[in-house]
This record gives sequence, C-alpha cells and structure tokens, in this order.
Amino acid sequence: MDPTKLYPDFSWPEDFKRLLAENPEKIGYWYMLTEEQFEVWIEGIRERYPHRKLIPFAVKCYNDDVACYEIGKGETIQVVHDFGTPGREQRESYANLQEWMQEALSNKEWL
Repeated sequence: MDPTKLYPDFSWPEDFKRLLAENPEKIGYWYMLTEEQFEVWIEGIRERYPHRKLIPFAVKCYNDDVACYEIGKGETIQVVHDFGTPGREQRESYANLQEWMQEALSNKEWL
C-alpha cells in the first residue's frame, strides 16, 4: 500500500510496517485492505471527505467503518464511518496501532 502517490510526505509508522510484514488478512473484526482495495478506498475516501487526508488500511467486517491514519495526526488511528455525512464521519480515535489492535481483538461479538 503506497499512499505517497497522493501524500508524498507520508510514511507508515514503524509498528505498522512490522504488522504489514506479517501479512495479516484479518485483525479481530477488521479486514486489512489488499493493495487493490487500498487504491479504491483511498480515492473514494478522498472524494467523500476532501477536508481530511485519510489513509485507510482496514475495514470493519459488518459495516462501513474504516481504520485510517490521517496526515498531521501522527500515529493516531482514526475510525471513520465511510459514506457518512461529511463532518459526521468520525467514529473513534485511538492513540496508536497497539490501542486500536487491543480494541479490535477484544471485541469477540463478530468473530
């Protein structure tokens, strides 16, 4: 997944690079985006929320929530409800990848 085509100054955080190296398909109830899916989602999110610079990497298996990094917000992970009304898309925010993964793996409802 290469977001530098749209955001040249962005680089994945080191812990995310390590996660990608493990090539997980799913983390809890989140599916990691494939390269092809990433290209579609990043363009779509960019069109739907032009006021934000979101870089998606996972989608929730049972709704339109998307986990993203956001330019200017460091390692914080933003969860947005894609296709929601602009300005009301924000669902959750996690301080870092570990916090997001802890939540994803703790919710067994959809596993």
